Amino acid sequence: MQEPAGVFVVRHITGVEREGPSEVVVELSCGHHRHVRHRPPLTEHPWVLDDATTHARIGGEIECFACGQRSLPSGAEAYRSTRSFDEHGVPSGLLGEHTTKDGVWGRLQVETGELWVEFAPPLSVMVRGRPSVPVVIPPSIVHHVRLAGPVRFHVEFLRVPAQTG
Repeated sequence: MQEPAGVFVVRHITGVEREGPSEVVVELSCGHHRHVRHRPPLTEHPWVLDDATTHARIGGEIECFACGQRSLPSGAEAYRSTRSFDEHGVPSGLLGEHTTKDGVWGRLQVETGELWVEFAPPLSVMVRGRPSVPVVIPPSIVHHVRLAGPVRFHVEFLRVPAQTG
């Protein structure tokens, strides 16, 4: 199944840095950064023009297009991994709908065989995992695993380390 084009996921703004008089870079709860510019009529974000108004947006929501593409944020590091599962020992929680926590990414690594990961809206896509094609799972997106026969896999959990300074 083909990836949808132009899908975005709503995320919380956790930080902001000014880039110029009419643009900022917002840090998002998923670990991505997004440039936000006020350049009418192409983009209308007048809140970036004033520092106080811009900082008041922290905690608010904005779209993350990189999450819609299931793209890991720069600097994401694995911090935990499950044991390997086969088709006879997959935990029921993986077969049912579930999510990762906000800020926690999953990377499902198929060792042998293949399986599918089905994502609920806003992604609304099924992604095939094979040994050479891991499935990247964005934070807090409802999904579940569908087995396609004999398989062996594990899941790594990743996050972007907190910035210091």
